[in-house]
Amino acid sequence: MGWIVWLVGLALSIGGLFRNPKGTAIAGLIISFLDLILLIILVTLIAGVASSL
Repeated sequence: MGWIVWLVGLALSIGGLFRNPKGTAIAGLIISFLDLILLIILVTLIAGVASSL
């Protein structure tokens, strides 16, 4: 479910870059990429813990 919401938010943010004002679209894009980075870190940590068991 989270991936679907993330993809929709990313698509809407990218679409919003072609309209004025762009501030909210840029903020949404930054938040989407931060969420992706945090998700990658979380999956990496979980995989590391699971492999050490």
